[in-house]
Amino acid sequence: MKVVIQNGVRHALTRKEVEAMITFSPSTWVRSVDSLVLYQTSEDRVFATYHPKEKLLGLFWPSSPHSGLSKVTAIDEMLIAMAAVADMKHLPERLPEPRRVQYLDAADDVRKHCLEVVDAQPGAAGDAR
Repeated sequence: MKVVIQNGVRHALTRKEVEAMITFSPSTWVRSVDSLVLYQTSEDRVFATYHPKEKLLGLFWPSSPHSGLSKVTAIDEMLIAMAAVADMKHLPERLPEPRRVQYLDAADDVRKHCLEVVDAQPGAAGDAR
């Protein structure tokens, strides 16, 4: 899976972190996504989109994030999106909360590894939570 950062984007996650996290992802997730692109958005939320024809997963981070957002928020959104895409072959604009919880619970082991990745990055201690 190729990880791309849109030009000029300030995202919670770095390419290096995402590439490291992907190594812990199940093969079904990795086969479902060819490219993961980190974008910036004017919306005040973290969200993901999926383009099935290109097998492109976009992870959006607000250009002016509020204090409640963190790397953990971005990681959770990425994991939920990857699990949903592997399961449904698409990503609904609004995934029902019970489904989000189901996917995040199923990704618990991967999530633990992802959190270790951001904790291990230099300067990440204050940014990771």
